Amino acid sequence: MSSWSIYYGDGEVANSADWYIEDVPRRGVIVIAQASDIVGRHLVSRFDYYIWETEGEGANGWYGVDAFGRDEYCLDRRGSIWLAGRNLKHEHFQAIYTRAAKEKNSLPLKSNWSKDEFRPSGLDL
Repeated sequence: MSSWSIYYGDGEVANSADWYIEDVPRRGVIVIAQASDIVGRHLVSRFDYYIWETEGEGANGWYGVDAFGRDEYCLDRRGSIWLAGRNLKHEHFQAIYTRAAKEKNSLPLKSNWSKDEFRPSGLDL
């Protein structure tokens, strides 16, 4: 099973150790942190929707999409899992993103940045 933590705008966190993926809150996602063999902890953020994908070529757990990507995904898969993101003021987003990057939990520590991750200025590993 993939390890992940979902960080919400209200400060709530859902993680794979305590939640079944089907039961996580569906709205208000800010960032999803997931285990990565390449960067330790991979952060997915700044998307309208987040899709759970574990089957098919290139599948790696959570990834972000726009409304068209969500609709295409849901049309092709019965019982699909998707979550809705939300916008926040920059300072609030930055605080949640920093928490997701650095929080000590069951996920591996972040060792580097991948090319598809948002990297805010001033956030050191």
